[in-house]
Amino acid sequence: MLVDKQNYPQKQFQYSIICQIAMKSRQNWFCQQCIALDQSNSIILISEESLIRVFQFNKISLKQIQLLKNHRANIKTLRFFNKKERKFFSGSEDSSIIIWPQQLNSQVKFIQKLKGHIEGITCMIINGDNNLIISGGGDSCIKFWTILSPNDTELDRNIKHLQWSCQQTISDINNRILSLSINNLGNQVISCCSQNQILVIEYSTFSSIWMVKQKIKVDIWGRFISFLDNNFFVFFPYDGKYLYQYRTNSINNYFKISSILISCGEQFSELPPIYLSDQKLLIIWGFFSLNFFRITQNKKQSCKRKETFEFQKEHKIEFKQNCLKAIISQNGQYLISWNQNQSWIQICQFQEI
Repeated sequence: MLVDKQNYPQKQFQYSIICQIAMKSRQNWFCQQCIALDQSNSIILISEESLIRVFQFNKISLKQIQLLKNHRANIKTLRFFNKKERKFFSGSEDSSIIIWPQQLNSQVKFIQKLKGHIEGITCMIINGDNNLIISGGGDSCIKFWTILSPNDTELDRNIKHLQWSCQQTISDINNRILSLSINNLGNQVISCCSQNQILVIEYSTFSSIWMVKQKIKVDIWGRFISFLDNNFFVFFPYDGKYLYQYRTNSINNYFKISSILISCGEQFSELPPIYLSDQKLLIIWGFFSLNFFRITQNKKQSCKRKETFEFQKEHKIEFKQNCLKAIISQNGQYLISWNQNQSWIQICQFQEI
């Protein structure tokens, strides 16, 4: 259910510029670029073709501190590890995943390069315990990477020297993987690809493997998919017209419970929606715009139907320039954007009006 208020809620907000830095860019490469921000809001990663620029942000200024050069083709995804793990990982069209240490010096060597996909990496996620990386590729495969560890003590004390290995590959998919999401329990993964299908994958504690539990047919191929809780996810098709809600039924299979008209435009961007769990905000990238939706539980429940969620459109930020890339910090305080035409990185801070 979508509640669209023409006059936004009582507490309106905006993002005000606090810092920006000029940077020369090659023509056309910017649209292939990725941005990532760590949980402490102090390190920003920006890819440039096969390179990764590492910036240090101290709340008032931005400074480049590293340039990483170990990929051989365009970087398609950048992710930080969770919690206090000072590492990040990158996936590239060269079919490799590289795990990097988060060190504030110019002489940085990567920890490990993971090879297994036969075509480029398209998306990656990591579980909450930082011991499982899941990657999707243009080879129509989903791979599960785990840490090879002699014992739990070494895992805790010497994690930087531990090696990752592909535990399992799921390949019964007929097209390139576009989006992945894992629930908070870490026992279910959902994916969508460039065909009309959603895949639900579940971990079996009995056999200790990941198994395809459900294949859901959809009318339009999906651009993004994301869990909002352990038994509820949203699916965002390529055309950007509707957002679809899915929830488990009595036999724990997922079914569509609602279609929400959001009209965000076709999804040319590779920036996924951002879910700020503390603020209950879902941020969706439109055609040169950011759309903020407040998520609340629908209190009007019936005994025949499980609860749904209402999506209230709270805010919209419009951009005039082409090829804009942006990311919002996990606490919603910072909006980092990069515009190709004006060749600057800009950081804005959340402010209530």
